[in-house]
Amino acid sequence: RYSIESLSPLEPILGPALTAAFREGLAAHWRQWRPTPDSEKEPAKRNQVGSLDCMGLAGLSLESQFNPRWANGLDSGLAQRAATYALIEIDGFPAWLPDLVSAAPGAVESVFMAEVRAELAERSTRTRFEVLEHVSRAGPELHSLLADPLVAELTQHSDLPLAVLRPLLEILGRGVRPEHTSALTQL
Repeated sequence: RYSIESLSPLEPILGPALTAAFREGLAAHWRQWRPTPDSEKEPAKRNQVGSLDCMGLAGLSLESQFNPRWANGLDSGLAQRAATYALIEIDGFPAWLPDLVSAAPGAVESVFMAEVRAELAERSTRTRFEVLEHVSRAGPELHSLLADPLVAELTQHSDLPLAVLRPLLEILGRGVRPEHTSALTQL
């Protein structure tokens, strides 16, 4: 994982004041640095995560640990930036993502669905659909947030491969609202 929850291992080396300053610097970094989502990378570079992206994700994770209401004060741009950082994390999403979903659902939906659409646009050449796979293993808040826009994507594409359908149906099974159940059964 790139997210970290504590800088306590550095404190014996740097001391409390420098450790706190380092944490503040990392937090400031995530707010200034724009991470690159996979949809904007060349296919051969999608499995690479830059050092500055990792520093930003670490700063965001630390900020969320030290300020439980961190997500409530974000403007739309910073909320979208935070959602992009969430997509960088390996093997799932950071622990702070539910807070972001609660505080800025529109920003999370916008960023996540842009990445899902980018993956679906390449469905003939992809074997894995990482965003959908990670969302399928996420919590109920993300399933509920993305279920409706994913139903819309499903109705627009009749040629989705099994590698897409498996995580997509898992998400919809957990997150679709009752009033949209009939739309799913008609597909």
